[in-house]
Amino acid sequence: MEHEAPAETLIIDGSPRAGNTQYVCERIKAGLDHPGRIIKVFNQKILPCTGCMACNKKLPCGLDKKDDMPEIREAIANARVLVVGAPNYWDGVPGHLRTMIDRLNPFFGDGHVDERVYGMPYLQFMVGGRADQDFCIEQGLGGLKRHLGLQQLDSYYSQAVKPRDLRKQPEAIQVAIDDMIRKINAAVAASKR
Repeated sequence: MEHEAPAETLIIDGSPRAGNTQYVCERIKAGLDHPGRIIKVFNQKILPCTGCMACNKKLPCGLDKKDDMPEIREAIANARVLVVGAPNYWDGVPGHLRTMIDRLNPFFGDGHVDERVYGMPYLQFMVGGRADQDFCIEQGLGGLKRHLGLQQLDSYYSQAVKPRDLRKQPEAIQVAIDDMIRKINAAVAASKR
């Protein structure tokens, strides 16, 4: 993973393909009035958590020297706002994003959330074809928000099944994207005061 300058808004793209989730992530980044960065989780090397619990004892994760998670955690810790987008996979998130979320445990450590992320403004969105939208978002991304003590700005779900549905009908999502951008920009501005 390439080291980049810290972004005020970090956008996690949890989709394995270049479809609707990536489209929304790119539109959000393009509308920011401050530096933003997208990390496409599927393009990162992320090994699955082994449950060794070293991080609960504030010890280094044994996997950190073998993959990209130290850089991902550092990017999250240095951001002012965290945005996570994902497609709906079986009422949850794709496996690679789930693996990344599991590897965020060092932020939680001994049961106390790292002060660099606790209270961080957070926005989440999902894209998929399911009608029970609140359930899907809570099932897929709710634990991330709860365990890290993130301050949720909002939550969005967009109905789209085929990979390019939103690109073909941008007006279907534009109001939501504009709303997301407005809330993110306001949260970053407020964090600078």
